[in-house]
Amino acid sequence: MQRRPAALTIGGRQIPPLALVSVALAVAGVIVLAVAGFSQHHAPRPTPQAQTAPLGPAPTSAAPSAPTHTTAGATHRPAISAPTTISAPTTISAPTTRSPSRPSLPPGDGRLSMISSPPVHLSVPAIGVSSDMLTLGLNPDATVEVPPLARHSQAGWYKFSATPGATGSAVVLGHIDSAAYGPAVFYRLGALQPGDEADLTRADGSTAVFRIDRVAEYPKTGFPTQLIYNPTRYPSLRLITCGGTFNPQTRSYEDNIIAFGTLVAAR
Repeated sequence: MQRRPAALTIGGRQIPPLALVSVALAVAGVIVLAVAGFSQHHAPRPTPQAQTAPLGPAPTSAAPSAPTHTTAGATHRPAISAPTTISAPTTISAPTTRSPSRPSLPPGDGRLSMISSPPVHLSVPAIGVSSDMLTLGLNPDATVEVPPLARHSQAGWYKFSATPGATGSAVVLGHIDSAAYGPAVFYRLGALQPGDEADLTRADGSTAVFRIDRVAEYPKTGFPTQLIYNPTRYPSLRLITCGGTFNPQTRSYEDNIIAFGTLVAAR
């Protein structure tokens, strides 16, 4: 069962559930780069093409059969949802061009799913990410845990979301940078393009291969909670970090960068 953190009230104002991820990532210390010289202004930001690309399984002329996976001898056939429409993210200029040598995966159709198994490693070759996975839960105040700041930055899987490859939304969090250590594991998350690959190696030895469908930047005041944490009816992936402009007055980044993916293969 997927579990959501409770809303938190600060100064008489209720913060929306799971928008607290944004707060947690900022408070953890990823927000002080103006002093360290690794300003977030230098990190890649999503292109207009990436922000408006189709999300979810590719539409087909005929309705596909429901994805099938087997658990303990029982066959389950969850329904397939239509691709999701999301609210408009922040508009970013200066598009980039994909390198001819950079492979592009075709969209998935939502038919494939895998049995549940927690992730142990994340690889995103297009942006140089290779990270062992932490397991994240909830803090005592019901906010989402975030990975600790460390010289060897790691991504973390939110354990109350789906396991990567299983039907539902697998949520992975990572820092973008820190004053002490510079760029972190998701520093280049905004440079991902539709068609890029993200591989989640799982505890059972299998690998869930995701195609990045969309990469978007959202103001923290408009964090897309439902889109991130509502379970999809196909195996999906959400990679989340801080982003946008660093605000020295609030000592936080103003946005979040989120990469959305769909399972396209199992190895």
